[in-house]
Amino acid sequence: MKKNIRITATFIWTLDDLIARKKALVTNPVASSGKLSIFSWLIYGLLILAIVWAIAKLLNKQIIPSFTTIQNYLPLIGMYIFLSIALWATFTFIQKRNLKQSFLQSPDSNKRVLVTITPDEIVMKADGSSETRWNWKVLSGVRKTPKGFVFFQAPRTVFWIPIRAFQSTNDIETVSELARSLTPKFSITAT
Repeated sequence: MKKNIRITATFIWTLDDLIARKKALVTNPVASSGKLSIFSWLIYGLLILAIVWAIAKLLNKQIIPSFTTIQNYLPLIGMYIFLSIALWATFTFIQKRNLKQSFLQSPDSNKRVLVTITPDEIVMKADGSSETRWNWKVLSGVRKTPKGFVFFQAPRTVFWIPIRAFQSTNDIETVSELARSLTPKFSITAT
């Protein structure tokens, strides 16, 4: 790796950056998202409903229900599906609202950030604050996503640089190569 590499990037810290960073933290590089999707909520809920139903039927000594018994449960199953979707939508809305409120209260919101990346270190300076330096040796890994890079010092101690901060795709590839060669773990995710 060349020693004279020096990449500069700038960006304004936005709510979208906070959301993308949060999503990158819960994303498993091998699997998709760590969050529960609406489909997962329905499947797990129906599985629990089936287990409860089976236990109730076993206690009544009726193992195979008749078709009319299943028809009696259709309104209950429909209500369950409706409530699952409503709970998922409410949970998602509250989570996004809380994230937005915490961002608006943060002193870093909407600040311009200047980043300098060399083979020795990464330096970040936000408007009105002192610069922070990270040596590549203290990083435990880097995760590249379509929206940016997450640099890990520890499992939940991270910093974020969005892709849009870089001036060219060559800069993005150079940062990827630095991360791959200078950190113990480098991964690329599609989400």
